Amino acid sequence: MLDAFEAPTKSAPKVLIIGANGRIAKIVEKRLLAESALDLRLFARNGSRLENLKNSQNLANNQNLKSAQNPEKNQNLASDRVEIIEGDALKKDDLLQAMQGVDIVYANLEGKLGEMASNIIWAMEQAGVKRLIWISSLGVYGEVNAYELAKVSPWLGEHKKSVALIERSSIDYTIIRPGWLSNTDIIDYGLTQKEQDFINPQQYVSRASVADLIVKICLNPSLYNRASLGIHALESKK
Repeated sequence: MLDAFEAPTKSAPKVLIIGANGRIAKIVEKRLLAESALDLRLFARNGSRLENLKNSQNLANNQNLKSAQNPEKNQNLASDRVEIIEGDALKKDDLLQAMQGVDIVYANLEGKLGEMASNIIWAMEQAGVKRLIWISSLGVYGEVNAYELAKVSPWLGEHKKSVALIERSSIDYTIIRPGWLSNTDIIDYGLTQKEQDFINPQQYVSRASVADLIVKICLNPSLYNRASLGIHALESKK
């Protein structure tokens, strides 16, 4: 008698988060662990600062997580869904190692963004990874007025370099361009496309709102493919 055939268990999709210690990234990490079955590979220069994410009890007790209504998801907040890799986005070999077995790359970086984007694109191509979520800034297309543009101009050069490289590549990207950021928990935002003027550039959009958009794309990778999105706060209600 033949033994019953067991189909091999398919591993969950894996998201590589580059710049995993960032404030937006940490919101994304907690939400993906609480609200999805995705595995996370966290890439940062200082991995020790991420060890708390491997503690399921800390995550389950976080009042901001939506998993409280689903105890089965709380059981999945264990360390086997989180992998921490220390590395530098300026080093191609570090990135190539981190890309192995990854389905989605979400990068939230600062500094030499042009060089980092070039390295990430190269590593993705070498590893056969197609999907990238890249955080940039308003103003890279001159889509705001001169006054707002002057305020962001000191760091805009590197953002422009990275965006140009990504848009010329063959990867499936979503570029997200927030304006000024706040730390409120309110999720309330609108989106504009590349060819549109940025709306409400003077208003602060919450990091929670930016994280919400990133989470939506991670859960539905076909969303906003090869798009550059301005993300803005909605008009304040008077």
